[in-house]
Amino acid sequence: MPAVKYQTVKQAIAAHHNSTAACVVRFTLGEDEKSARFNLAIYPVPKERLKNRSRKKKKLSLHDLYFAFATNLPKSVAESVSYIPQEYRRRWGIETGYRVQGMVKAKTTSKNYVLRLTYRLAAVFMYNVWQYANFLLSRALKQPFLKPVVALKRLAAHFEGFIVGG
Repeated sequence: MPAVKYQTVKQAIAAHHNSTAACVVRFTLGEDEKSARFNLAIYPVPKERLKNRSRKKKKLSLHDLYFAFATNLPKSVAESVSYIPQEYRRRWGIETGYRVQGMVKAKTTSKNYVLRLTYRLAAVFMYNVWQYANFLLSRALKQPFLKPVVALKRLAAHFEGFIVGG
């Protein structure tokens, strides 16, 4: 998971600043019984992402130049240049999928399990249709499938019109 950039994490980033490779250090956050020990993996932010960040923010601080992740992975795996950021991006997509499905979920107060399950499965189906439609559009436009081409709300509105209007 991303490490919150508390002062101690910022100090670890500053200590690592001049290195070009990923850095993994054993890290303790907190004190006494409430402390947590984990590997802190520090990765430089890719240059193309730095350009986007510098447009949003006038001056980037030292800790804006690095990603920091708290992990229980062994040091040998965490030192891989792109493993943790890619794994986090993949998992984030899964969690975002569950959140986005709520946008097309039918609202009900019914206690009927079959009806609630049907609505849930309809939401999952709608989400999968949306993902597939975006995949096909990206392929037809010959562009990488990095983000949706069609908004989910727009597709849901079309489905609603189709169902209501026939």
